[in-house]
Amino acid sequence: MDTWQSDVYNHFKSPPKIIEVDGEVRYKFICAKENNTSESIFVTRARHDNSTSNLKRHVDECSPDDARATKILKDFLGGSTYNKAKFRFMMAIWIARRHHPFLISEDPELQAMFLMLCSKVDLPSRFTVSRDIKEIFAMSCVAVAKLLTNTPRSLHAGINGWTSPNII
Repeated sequence: MDTWQSDVYNHFKSPPKIIEVDGEVRYKFICAKENNTSESIFVTRARHDNSTSNLKRHVDECSPDDARATKILKDFLGGSTYNKAKFRFMMAIWIARRHHPFLISEDPELQAMFLMLCSKVDLPSRFTVSRDIKEIFAMSCVAVAKLLTNTPRSLHAGINGWTSPNII
C-alpha cells in the first residue's frame, strides 16, 4: 500500500476488479471477510472518484470491532456506561425525590452494590449530595422563574396538605 492511500483499502481483496456499469468504468472492491467466499459482498466506486467514505462505511458495518456502536455496546456489557457527573446528578435527584437522608449515600451496602456494578464509580459523600441538591434547586428556581415571566396568562396554584410527604 502506498503512503497516500487510506488504511480502509486493507479490508478489501487487492487489486479491485474493474467492471462496467451502465457504460461507466467502476472499481469493485470485494470484502476480504472469511465468509465472503462467493465474493457476494462488495462495494463499487466510480473510477474518477477518490473518496473512501462508502468503503469506510462498509468497513464500519462489516468489522464491528472498529465501529462506534460496537464500542458503546462493549462498554455497556462491560458495565462502563458510568459518567461521574450524571451519576452525581441521578444520586441527588433520587435522594431528593424519595426523601432519603443525605447519609444514605455513605451506606456501606449501597456503596458495595454500586461498586459491584461499576468498579470505577466515584461515590459522593453526604456533604457532596447536599451541595448538589442545593445547586440543582437554585438552577431550577432560575429556570422556573424565567418560564413564569414568559407566561402571558395568569397562574393558579393549589396546595394540598394531605398529599404532602411531611403533611405540612
